[in-house]
Amino acid sequence: MKTKQAHLYQGRLYSVKGEDKEAIEEYKKALKIDPDYKPAQVNLGLISYMKGSLNKDKVASNKYMKLPEKG
Repeated sequence: MKTKQAHLYQGRLYSVKGEDKEAIEEYKKALKIDPDYKPAQVNLGLISYMKGSLNKDKVASNKYMKLPEKG
């Protein structure tokens, strides 16, 4: 069984290679182990933001990434 850190690092490797789908799965596996694991939350939120799906992905937009309100 992998640790949350192992899933995080695997997710980062996938992300660097442009394999976002696989990266997202790894971050979600890390969060399954520890739902409050901030590094996985941030990375998952960043991928969603970069893909333009932050508002579509309730998990990422509501829990993992808080953006400042536009003033």
